[in-house]
Amino acid sequence: MTIEPNIFEFATSELSQDAFICYLMSFGKREYKDKNNEEYKLAHLFLTKLGVNEDIEEIKRQENHIDVLILTESYAVILEDKTFSKEHSEQLKRYNEICKSKYFDKKVKLLYFKTGYMDIQEKEKFENNEVCILDIDVISKLMSEYSGNNTVVNMWKEHIEKINKDIAEAKNTIEDVTQLDTYYKLSNEDMLQKDVYIDKLTKRFKETFNDVYWYRAGQGRTPHICFQDTYFKCSCSERCKIHFGIYIMFRNEPQIVVKQHFYTIPENHRLRLREYHKYSEELKALQEMKHKFQQSIPSGAGWVKKNENKDKLIILEKKVSEVKECIENIKKIQEIIKNIGTPIDNPS
Repeated sequence: MTIEPNIFEFATSELSQDAFICYLMSFGKREYKDKNNEEYKLAHLFLTKLGVNEDIEEIKRQENHIDVLILTESYAVILEDKTFSKEHSEQLKRYNEICKSKYFDKKVKLLYFKTGYMDIQEKEKFENNEVCILDIDVISKLMSEYSGNNTVVNMWKEHIEKINKDIAEAKNTIEDVTQLDTYYKLSNEDMLQKDVYIDKLTKRFKETFNDVYWYRAGQGRTPHICFQDTYFKCSCSERCKIHFGIYIMFRNEPQIVVKQHFYTIPENHRLRLREYHKYSEELKALQEMKHKFQQSIPSGAGWVKKNENKDKLIILEKKVSEVKECIENIKKIQEIIKNIGTPIDNPS
């Protein structure tokens, strides 16, 4: 069924999708079972994924910043809705605590609802956290069960089918992850292909390193692949710990970058450069560790030492092209970092 024009070609924001989800789930109320049976069944298909088999009593939008809150007689369903962004700041954890307090007579269910590309760390993040994940593939299959004639629902169904098809095509297109500069050969107009490439590259690094994840600071921004962080106690005080992070950054060309930060104890807050002036003694310790690290870097290996006498975050970088070469360089840097002090655990 082709519907033209489709409003969801223009209503692409998460707020627009929130509104549609509220609209669709409203049909899960008892009053719509007979007169809107197809829509009623579709709403309940989503609920049964959570093990909820009750009629919907009330739907709330943006209550306590929760995207969609679905209330039944026995359940409070927190639906965190995402299109292209990711869950941040422990949103579901915070919302869960709020609802357990406010709706203490109901069982709280958590649903992560994502219609854009869901990368490896998003799935891993929720695997053991009692969160039901509905990704684009599952959502598309649920929508395929709908055979009603509601124009808005059919528009969204068509919209979801297109996104799912685009993601499948992008996955099939991206195969070679042996060269880092493959990223630049992908179209700047197709961020989906670039995200799929970075995700597959991250999976490749996970075969060698225990802790690898990637993020993009914003839509269209430079992606970072991040490797296991290392923390050291700040010898002069108990207020801060010193952090070393290793990243692959895709600027004009791919580079391995080492950054150094301060984190406060016990808040685990990463300090920005503008806050460093408050920590003069700690800053001296950070500078000493930075110099010790930089002096341990072998000359002639292609590493560029950065900001040796400045309080900047980037302290080392190297241009790289092949994944194999990149792995060897990161292993060496990790070993050097561990040998400049006694690493400590990082309490989260």
